[in-house]
Amino acid sequence: MDRIKLLHITAIIMAAMTVFSCGGAKKSQKQPDAETGTAIDWEAVSDDDVKTIPPGRKHMQGNWPAIKLSMDEIAFGAEGGSVTVTCENYGKWWLNDVQIYGTEKYFHADPGRDNEYLTLDAPGFSARIIDGNKVKITISPSEAKGDWLLHLEAGDAFTQIRITKEGR
Repeated sequence: MDRIKLLHITAIIMAAMTVFSCGGAKKSQKQPDAETGTAIDWEAVSDDDVKTIPPGRKHMQGNWPAIKLSMDEIAFGAEGGSVTVTCENYGKWWLNDVQIYGTEKYFHADPGRDNEYLTLDAPGFSARIIDGNKVKITISPSEAKGDWLLHLEAGDAFTQIRITKEGR
């Protein structure tokens, strides 16, 4: 769980650095909002504004809606198998890592050629993003029990899926 918090903090710091050091909105300069095209005076935006989503907007920067999953817990028998989970409110998401539940052992997603993080392989476990908003999780058959947390991300929204496998 500490790793997830660290990832969240890192993402917030990186977003702030991008806005304030790489051509982001300057004081009293209005910038067009990416979603609505309306010019926003970012200097006038308060913390209360960020907590309140105005009509016609899906989210405010740093306040993205939680990822809605078709399921957030999956149980497999000793024979393993595959299940596809759908992200119901984002068209594209990516894999971060899979954690062996209850440990500090993580296996990270492969960034791939295009840095999209669409595949992840670990002993007895694999995950693949398909059709942009689905993840296919495959568990290999084995005698041993398994327990994992798969961490996924869509912009500033994060979630996890708990996967368990029975042993023989």
